[in-house]
Amino acid sequence: IVIDIAAGVEDTLAPAGCQMRMAEGVLYVRSDVSTTLSLLDLDGRVRDTTEMVAGEEYRIEELTSGSYLLRLGSQTYKVVIP
Repeated sequence: IVIDIAAGVEDTLAPAGCQMRMAEGVLYVRSDVSTTLSLLDLDGRVRDTTEMVAGEEYRIEELTSGSYLLRLGSQTYKVVIP
C-alpha cells in the first residue's frame, strides 16, 4: 500500500485506524490502537521508532522528500513525502 501524503490521506489506502498528515516538513501519525511505529528509509535504516499510545499523535521531523517505509505493528506501508 502506498500512502501519498501530498494527495491527502483521505484519498489513499491509509491503514485502518491510522491518520497521517504533513505540515511544515513534519509527518504526524495517530493510531486508534497502541502499537510500535518505525520509519525506515528504502535502504532499511531505521530513521525513527517509538511505542505509540492509542489516540496520541506522534511527530517525525527532519524528513527530506522521498519514499519511506512506515511500519505500524506487523504491517508495513510505503509513504511518499513530497
